[in-house]
Amino acid sequence: MKAGQLDRVIELQHRELAAADQYGQRKPSFSTYANVRARKLDMTSREFFTADATNAERITRWQIRFREDVLQTDRIQYGDLSYDIVQISEIGRRKGLTLFASAAPE
Repeated sequence: MKAGQLDRVIELQHRELAAADQYGQRKPSFSTYANVRARKLDMTSREFFTADATNAERITRWQIRFREDVLQTDRIQYGDLSYDIVQISEIGRRKGLTLFASAAPE
């Protein structure tokens, strides 16, 4: 993985569950554990139908150097946008990671 291709800085965030509120709901919160350089590769979007509505999902591929602490429950923060990690794929033998992520709902 060439350093020149890693032209963006993203935040990797772990999901944490807060204590249950009066209704027993646990709202997730996120805390940043790393700022890493990344390469952004947009993929095609897909449309799907749910409950009489058309939804669009855009999957973005992020490539970063290899880390052992990235989990599929983590989130990527880039600027004002948040991305939920959908899948993690290793590049080579511990050379890097490809993180497939979809834009998190606001």
